[in-house]
Amino acid sequence: MNEEEVDRRLARMRGAAEAATANLIELEDLGTLSLLRAGKCTGASTVPVRKALDDINLLNLHYAAFMRFVNEIENVRSDGRFTRDKARVIERMLNTRSIELPAREIELASRELFTPTEQEQRVTPDEVVRLMNEEFVSAKAIVFQVDTVWRDLLPALDRARARLGKVSDTADALGERLPELRDLRARIDWCHDAIATDPLGAGTNVAANIEPTLSRLENHVKEVAAARHGLAGQLTVARRELATIVETIDQSDAARREARRAVLHPEGLLKVDRSYLNDERHGLIPWLDRLDDLQADGRWRDAQTGLRRWNERAEHVLTIARDATTANRASLGRRNELRGMLSAYEAIARRDRGGSDAELARLHEAAHRNLFGEPADLGAAAEQVRAYQHAVRRREHS
Repeated sequence: MNEEEVDRRLARMRGAAEAATANLIELEDLGTLSLLRAGKCTGASTVPVRKALDDINLLNLHYAAFMRFVNEIENVRSDGRFTRDKARVIERMLNTRSIELPAREIELASRELFTPTEQEQRVTPDEVVRLMNEEFVSAKAIVFQVDTVWRDLLPALDRARARLGKVSDTADALGERLPELRDLRARIDWCHDAIATDPLGAGTNVAANIEPTLSRLENHVKEVAAARHGLAGQLTVARRELATIVETIDQSDAARREARRAVLHPEGLLKVDRSYLNDERHGLIPWLDRLDDLQADGRWRDAQTGLRRWNERAEHVLTIARDATTANRASLGRRNELRGMLSAYEAIARRDRGGSDAELARLHEAAHRNLFGEPADLGAAAEQVRAYQHAVRRREHS
């Protein structure tokens, strides 16, 4: 290899090292990975999650070996002028099994009496890059699969539980007995608990069947209200809907106040205008009162026409209130996610006896003081947790 070929090959290797570093940092920053490390999955999730964590551990070991090799070969290249002997040394390092990986344990079933318990592993740079990529892709697929379930399905089950409570209350008010409500509540509770510890298990399949059942029950209750009590029953349903909207707006306001108190300069906070409820002409509360008066006066056709428009307006306001609640809780959710990541890496540090490391203790104290104080600076906290995480990883690889 001539000097130009060597430099071109080393440039590609440096680029690969930089890309690997960035992708590993981003993977380690995932809150889901921290939770998987700190917790214990059960059922069908046990094997794939354990394999993903094992792949990440191997990936970190192989990454450390690869980075040592990159530093070593760059030192050889930069030491003095380029000569034919140096070219041969670099070519040999690039094309032979010059990277030593941690020894691989030989299973007892494969050993003879005088067989060592471990086998030395040496690979070429291309082979270690291939191993790292396979481990990264395999682990990332499982982590993101779990992340999707926890991020999307658990909140959906919480919303389904709230909707079920509303259906149950309305059915009670109408005198309608629905044994399915109890069964559906049990299914939701079981799915929520199962998915929390077994995100890749059967709970996800059961959860997929909850929405059709819940929608059918909601429609059934509305039909019962219309058929059994006519307009009066529909107004009862509307009162329940109004109570849900008021409660959701109150939750949105409480979340906004909590975010302002607990987080420094929280972003994206939303305030729901209470004129949606109280405006004399278009507010849901006086509007529904007028519909009650129309029904009491026997003007049921006018009341039914107005109620259809009221329901459309109520659905729109409830969507606004739910979106505002989600937005106002986002900064608190991010704070709690950072707290979880900090605790997970603290557990790793303690496992590796890092409690006596002064630098680790200093970094942990800074992040803990920020995240558990008020108001928490989330931008600074993310950097502090990342610095603590990198320090824990460096100690693991040292």
